[in-house]
Amino acid sequence: MKLRILFLIITFLSTIMIFSQNQKQLVIVFENYPPNTFIENNIPVGTELDIIKETLSLMNTTVEFKEFPWARCMAMVKNGDADGITPIFKTKERETFLFYPEEYTTYEINSLFKPKDSKIEYKGNLEEIKNYTICVKSETSYGEMFDKFKFLKKEIVSDQITIIKMVAGKRTDFGVGPVQVMTYMAKKDNYLSKIEFVTPELSKDPLFVAFSKAKDKNHELLAKEFSIKLKEFKKTDKYQKILKKYN
Repeated sequence: MKLRILFLIITFLSTIMIFSQNQKQLVIVFENYPPNTFIENNIPVGTELDIIKETLSLMNTTVEFKEFPWARCMAMVKNGDADGITPIFKTKERETFLFYPEEYTTYEINSLFKPKDSKIEYKGNLEEIKNYTICVKSETSYGEMFDKFKFLKKEIVSDQITIIKMVAGKRTDFGVGPVQVMTYMAKKDNYLSKIEFVTPELSKDPLFVAFSKAKDKNHELLAKEFSIKLKEFKKTDKYQKILKKYN
């Protein structure tokens, strides 16, 4: 029995080594989602992209990042027109056409925020604020608890910067969104001093890069090796510097 297990381990590691030696350049698609993924001076950058690039370099693998609207990104990995997609949450439906590494790249934290001098208190129970106006982005999930709650006054807008402007201008009682993304946008447009995030957060979910099943069945091995190398990379100072770079 022990010999059989040893044989399987050796076979698995050998397969990964062969895969690494033969791997070509990958194409990974993303949508504009700063500071995780965006274009700066015509170069794709961001927390997620930098982490992925550094991790793949440990696998002797190069990557070309391409920006598209989210719907097209999803269609490309479903049809095998791209090797991977990022950042993406893991769901059972998506696992039917994507290979996910076990290791996540970062977390996304969703939180409520309010005007800086607002006296409204929130201590974790949405019932406390159900009579206040909440500004949200259309067709966006903020975690199961928030999504299922029936607010009496929910204002729906088309983009996240509008939520920030509404809160900063005191035209709504609360806004909601991913903390890192909203902080980056608010800082860039000089609204950060006018808003305040409240605790506890609404949700905290891992973000991944995932690889297309339709593009190449060997992407299952790619996902496994990527997970191993990402765990190693997370122990380095370079990983921590990337997390701080875009905050």
